[in-house]
Amino acid sequence: IISFLREHYNKEKIKNIIEKKNCRALYNKASKNALELQKFCHKLNIEKARLSPEFCGYHFWTIVDFYETTQGLLNIFYEDNAISNSWMLRAKHFEYIEEPLYYYYQHDTSTVHTITKKRCEDRMEAARVMVREARQFDFLKDYYPEIESSFTTLFYVNTLFSYMAGVKNKSYRFVKALGKEMKETFPGFMENRYYTQRVHEEERKLISMQQKSTLYFMLYYKLLWSYRNFRKKLASRRH
Repeated sequence: IISFLREHYNKEKIKNIIEKKNCRALYNKASKNALELQKFCHKLNIEKARLSPEFCGYHFWTIVDFYETTQGLLNIFYEDNAISNSWMLRAKHFEYIEEPLYYYYQHDTSTVHTITKKRCEDRMEAARVMVREARQFDFLKDYYPEIESSFTTLFYVNTLFSYMAGVKNKSYRFVKALGKEMKETFPGFMENRYYTQRVHEEERKLISMQQKSTLYFMLYYKLLWSYRNFRKKLASRRH
């Protein structure tokens, strides 16, 4: 209906029809749903293309970083984390080139320097995709400890502590859901052989706390860093 209206009527005619029928709310809802359906269809077709043996990393990069929006049609940060394991394990040939072809440009709005809830959610989604890829291409069983460890770091550890440190208005519900999904996805993640190697001792203590009580964890974390920042200010005044 929305496509038909836009194709056969100009903006003024559409506006008159909406006012005459008194259906502004319905039109807005239908427009929003139509846009979501369009995006879903785009993503569905891209996923089919991605599974093609002729579809390479360069194609995916151009879609993610340059198409439609500033962050690409897929509109997700950390996309390299999502699919790098899958592509590396499925690759049949590697080449090493000594010439530098990739440079990092540091700026204030990069994913490294800017922490928002949306970017935390993107990191979580990237970790979910990583596990889905492992299941889909049947290498989760062979690399279970490594995938579990990567998921723990990407989905849980990095997200939990960057969210707590960088997001101003923290949500109890978000933190609780994060810990719950971690436990549901990999129930024994704290027994993983890489856990003590890759997760700092203090972070392990705080993670154990959050798994038992999100409220206690959030209160403790706030008090801990308030005290540390206070000590830091005192030290700077003395110097």
